[in-house]
Amino acid sequence: MTTLVTPYSLIASEAYFAADEYKEFTLADAKDITKMFAQIDVLSFRVIAFGDDIDFANSLNIVLKQGSKIYQPLEIVGLNESADHTSSWPDSPAYKKLLIADFDINKIDFSKPAELIYLYTGKEFSVTYKVDFSKIK
Repeated sequence: MTTLVTPYSLIASEAYFAADEYKEFTLADAKDITKMFAQIDVLSFRVIAFGDDIDFANSLNIVLKQGSKIYQPLEIVGLNESADHTSSWPDSPAYKKLLIADFDINKIDFSKPAELIYLYTGKEFSVTYKVDFSKIK
């Protein structure tokens, strides 16, 4: 599963988690998130990856393809950390890992579609997600 991190999605998730903990999430909190996004130069995708070994994420890569250009992430947060057990552990998939892939926002042409490609041990095991920037909130 993958999601694009936008101000809208982050505000919605922060509001949800605040409500879940009976905390207040204010308009000022939402404005702070919007202000933070205006200052960053990365486009972030959250990817929840699954595997059968605790260190399965060490062999993963995530790239963004737009036309003939392939962009490597500036960073993949969580890549070299141990994964968590799934509810099906020890059966497959036994582990899951939240990864955040950050791409240079200045290289991306938001008027064109793209593909986010999740690579597990090379091209032979990959998943491609279509990215339509016109639908970003």
